Amino acid sequence: MPRTINATTVLDTINLQTEVPLDTESIDASDVVVPIQNLLDNDGYLYRRQQVILARLDDLGRQSASFSLQSSVTSFLLEPARTYTFTGAIKVLKFGGLTADIAITAINAPAGVTVTVTPNPVSGTGTLTITTSSSIIPGSYDLILEGSAGGRLVDVRIPLTLVGATQPSTFDFTAPSSAAIDRASGATTTSFDLNVSRQGGFSNPIDFTADLPAGLSISYSPAQVTGNASLQRAATVATLTAGSLLPAGRYNVTLRAVSGSLVRTVALSVDVSQASATGTPDFTLSLVYDSGDALSINGATLYVNRSGGYSGPVFLQAQQPYSGTDGPLITINNNLGIVRLDGNAARIAADGISQGWQGSGVAPSAGQSLSWASTFIIGQADEQQLRNSYAGPDALRRYVGVEVRRGNRSVG
Repeated sequence: MPRTINATTVLDTINLQTEVPLDTESIDASDVVVPIQNLLDNDGYLYRRQQVILARLDDLGRQSASFSLQSSVTSFLLEPARTYTFTGAIKVLKFGGLTADIAITAINAPAGVTVTVTPNPVSGTGTLTITTSSSIIPGSYDLILEGSAGGRLVDVRIPLTLVGATQPSTFDFTAPSSAAIDRASGATTTSFDLNVSRQGGFSNPIDFTADLPAGLSISYSPAQVTGNASLQRAATVATLTAGSLLPAGRYNVTLRAVSGSLVRTVALSVDVSQASATGTPDFTLSLVYDSGDALSINGATLYVNRSGGYSGPVFLQAQQPYSGTDGPLITINNNLGIVRLDGNAARIAADGISQGWQGSGVAPSAGQSLSWASTFIIGQADEQQLRNSYAGPDALRRYVGVEVRRGNRSVG
């Protein structure tokens, strides 16, 4: 829209600050009306002033071709090792007939932060992508996006905050990898501390249990751990107890902590030593028949019960109840003859098939009318003495009775 600029012969310069168009309007020489009727007596001065005005207007016209730069994101909160994409976050607005696209450059990006704009240069809107490395330094920064076109620079400043990795709400615990119960010195228990760590504000109570072999038991004090501290040292004390019948050896224990659906476990190796010997080394034999009908079962378990610190092997031999093929044979762990037993149990059974008998078995007679025979099994600490049938005062020689169902003759 034309503007009137009032020129005068008194002033050496003309102030155009309030006479120029707004940024959204173009301007050229035709927009100016100079009232020269009052200046006919000074046309030379008017001419010079007019030239100054026209030059200034041309310069303002060139400056009016401009743009603005905007971001739809007002701040950033970024974590390590992440990529963030903000679609259409960058917007440029052009003024004064500007046709060139705007080149965007990220200035002052923190170390470990990469900023890209696509497309670049931007005509209308652009997508902002920010990638963070795992080594970023937490803190508050200002990200400056600078736009450039036609020699004009425009920037937008966006607050940017880098934080450490967000921790999940969870917990864990630690315990020793091994423990020992020294029964040789009279101990039957051992105790140790468990430490609890919490992350991400985890504050739920935690219950402690364990998976144990028979003969070992455990207790916790307390059995439930509460609180919200990030590290709870000695949060609970675990006490393992070895039963009197638990053999010496190494046992695997699984310590277990449970809170809702979260379960944490720690493996523990427990060494249990042999109790101090009391009394004279000795052993006894006992027999437990299999459960079931005495007319059909065939089997029993022989137990060796050591005492007084005796830990050596026991050599077993069955006294056969029949001669030749007159009845079944007694086997120990499926073997005939002398059997060495280092453990505490052996299987006893009758073999009638090889002798021509059916329905034979090791079973209690319990007054049955069918033919039964009674015999025994010998257990001795020294194999050679057993072979020589020696039972002198220095020999550990024990017996246990066995009943055998003869069965029916199948051949001959």
